[in-house]
Amino acid sequence: MRVCAKCGTPDNLHEHHIILKSIGGTDKDGRILLCEKHHNILHLMIPKMMWQFITGEERESFKKYLYKYTKEVYIKWFLSS
Repeated sequence: MRVCAKCGTPDNLHEHHIILKSIGGTDKDGRILLCEKHHNILHLMIPKMMWQFITGEERESFKKYLYKYTKEVYIKWFLSS
């Protein structure tokens, strides 16, 4: 059964890219199912606005940092359920 990974509801589900597409994430980076409420909350927690100020070679190292940071946020957030 398809349910939100945070609260378990089967309603208003969205697929969330673990590394946001707006910063170069792909389907290979992984996705999770979230309800609309938790999907919106998670987007507020990720510093994607910083991406617009990073250029060139810095993007690859920032992407690695953001991936690590995002995984840490996911772990803390899901364990606090």
